[in-house]
Amino acid sequence: MMRRAVEAAGPVDLRFFKDEDLRCILEADKNERRREAAERELALRASRRHSDAGAVSELH
Repeated sequence: MMRRAVEAAGPVDLRFFKDEDLRCILEADKNERRREAAERELALRASRRHSDAGAVSELH
């Protein structure tokens, strides 16, 4: 019951979701705020991957 209430109200903590699950939310979730939160989390992860890759290449 609580889960439905939270999901109806908006985003939950999406940091622990897999990328694939976030993409599913982005494409199919009816809640606009959850879609926006999933989009932000995916963008944040992409920027982290990009900056981490640059740091690794500088070490080699």
